[in-house]
Amino acid sequence: VKRYADNIRNTRAYEKSIMGEVACHHLAQLRAGQCLQFGIALVGPKPVRPGLFELLQSTFAPHRLDKDLCSYSQQARLDPAGICCRKDVVLVRGAQGGNALIAGQVWLHASVDGIVVTLVNLFKPLAGDGEQRWDASQQRPEVVDTKDVLAVTIHTPVEDRIVRVIVPWRFRGWAAAER
Repeated sequence: VKRYADNIRNTRAYEKSIMGEVACHHLAQLRAGQCLQFGIALVGPKPVRPGLFELLQSTFAPHRLDKDLCSYSQQARLDPAGICCRKDVVLVRGAQGGNALIAGQVWLHASVDGIVVTLVNLFKPLAGDGEQRWDASQQRPEVVDTKDVLAVTIHTPVEDRIVRVIVPWRFRGWAAAER
């Protein structure tokens, strides 16, 4: 709605004009065939730049990557639903698997030979029973499989580089982990 509300000057039929614009926008999205896609994928992928390609190549070494099969994006679709954007704070499945959580901030999403990965700056959990606070003072970037990104979270800064994360209900029993 905000996309069209500012540009409409006809205040006699303001609501009707906005609803018409929004309906046309939705119909155009449906016609493009990108609305009802599910599963993990990049949203609006772009070809990788040389520096990013070198980072991906070093991450996937010793496998040689084809630059034409690599792309990146600011956004990715999560499974089973949802969109994850750059700068979002997310919960990632721990390295051991199981019920372990790691919080971190997304730096970018990439696709390498059809595998969607996410570059996340991982936070360190702070000790304490039931604490959901994380130390974001160090840069600890790691490439994780996007299927291991469990949820985008609501968060708030508490102190200097300390972040409080609201863990979604379905992950409340999971323990904080560290990679």
